[in-house]
Amino acid sequence: MSLRFIYVQYPLETLAFVALLYFLISRAMRSRDPRTVLLVLVGLNVLRFGGLAGALAARKTSDAPAFLTQVAIGDGLTALLALIAFLLLSRRSRRALAAVLFMNVIGLLDILTSEAWLGALEVRGTIARDSFLHGPSVGAALFTAVHLFIFYVLARQATASERGLLPPPSPG
Repeated sequence: MSLRFIYVQYPLETLAFVALLYFLISRAMRSRDPRTVLLVLVGLNVLRFGGLAGALAARKTSDAPAFLTQVAIGDGLTALLALIAFLLLSRRSRRALAAVLFMNVIGLLDILTSEAWLGALEVRGTIARDSFLHGPSVGAALFTAVHLFIFYVLARQATASERGLLPPPSPG
């Protein structure tokens, strides 16, 4: 098993980003409202519109246009859901956490599907790369870590709400 393969690099990169985010975000979570932390993490997913644009632009010259179509659809849908979740969070809507959860599930499933497909393409020799690290997989690992932290913040917020430690959201 070589460290050069995407299916080996991606989990290792994800673990590194999870550790980094844990040390950066866990401090911030102690002093901030969980919704504020969620606003930042959800806001990062709006950047996935860049993945949509990049995948569509590369489709014409790619050896795997179906893969890039899946990436474009997944990134576009995740970014759109992130915009909706961001708006609902900023308005402190009761539906905000459900929107965040839905965006997060769709986004994480998109990344996992893309990385599995990309790994299969690499093993079959359909794609080739010149460098040791695959740039898009590094980005996917970062966003995977963000999605995992969103799940973490949602779980902490649900636990705090059950104990009555958080004020209720506004109606709507």
